[in-house]
Amino acid sequence: MEKQMREWLEDRVAYIRGLKSPNDHQRLLLLLNDKKDATDDDRRKLVALIRAEKAAEKAQRAKASVAKIVNAEKLAERKNRDHQLYQSAGLLILAGLVDTKTGKPTLDRGELL
Repeated sequence: MEKQMREWLEDRVAYIRGLKSPNDHQRLLLLLNDKKDATDDDRRKLVALIRAEKAAEKAQRAKASVAKIVNAEKLAERKNRDHQLYQSAGLLILAGLVDTKTGKPTLDRGELL
């Protein structure tokens, strides 16, 4: 195995060992990685499992990236809504319907309606 793959595998094995409940292919990856007298078939399986684990890791990063984009959009919408509410409050203050110091209506609710 090449050096970069070995380093990745060491890091990933440490990560998997830290999981409370690794999935089946992660458990098999640990088993084959720890096997001392691995056959050619075991090595082929290990390489396939490494590819699958790398793909799963990449998919996880992509999901996190999408979640970040969605959260940013929600935040922008919320900021826009808040801005509109502040502008509306400003208009109520200019009309003399809201006290600037307390933020409370100058008239009772029934009169405002």
